[in-house]
Amino acid sequence: MKFRVSSLVMGTSLLLFCSVCTAAFADGMPFKEKLPQPAPAPVQSDVQNNQPPVNVTPPETPPPPPPAAEAAPPPVAAAEPPKAELPPPPVPESRVVEVQPNTSFFGLSVGMYDPFTHNQKASSFNLEWQPGLKIAGFLQPLFGAMVATNGSMLGYGGLGVPFNITDHVFMMPSVAVGAYKKGGGYDLNRTLAFRAGTELAYQFDDKSRLGLNMHVLTNGLSTQRRDRTEIIGLAYTMPFAML
Repeated sequence: MKFRVSSLVMGTSLLLFCSVCTAAFADGMPFKEKLPQPAPAPVQSDVQNNQPPVNVTPPETPPPPPPAAEAAPPPVAAAEPPKAELPPPPVPESRVVEVQPNTSFFGLSVGMYDPFTHNQKASSFNLEWQPGLKIAGFLQPLFGAMVATNGSMLGYGGLGVPFNITDHVFMMPSVAVGAYKKGGGYDLNRTLAFRAGTELAYQFDDKSRLGLNMHVLTNGLSTQRRDRTEIIGLAYTMPFAML
């Protein structure tokens, strides 16, 4: 009985010992014991360096740009020498005759009174003055007097429109109003009379001209035969400065 108990205790103790050993072997302690790894040796700061020291300097910072200088004023261009004045281009000739300032025209006409209508023909003489000015830029004032050998007379004032058909062919239609005296000529039954007609002439380089003038005298009531007569003549007109 004691032998069995002792055997049981010993068996149990042996079983515990084997279990412990088995656990230890399984943990690898007797065979694969992990040894502590040595720490890496620190770098010796006193290692001698036989190379000469190299001075490492930071890169130089470029100097700041100089302050912008104030913009200099642009150079003043040298004054160009005055250019020689060129003659003005030729002005195209106008069809309207330009009368020079303070220059008048004087005209003399010799012709015939009543050549067509009433058969009361007579020689006629006409003097006319055209002042050196224009009204509204193109109207030529004119003043004159007519006298016929039969005693008929007319004093008048009016306006004409002078223009050139060509360089030397001149034309001036005109109208005038004045006082008429019949004398021994045709009776217009009124003192107030109107003259309408035109001058057609050749104009010379000095602005004088030679041509024909044809006018109708009327009392203004109508243009029928009983209220009108005619005057036709050869006229020469010149600038007043030529006299």
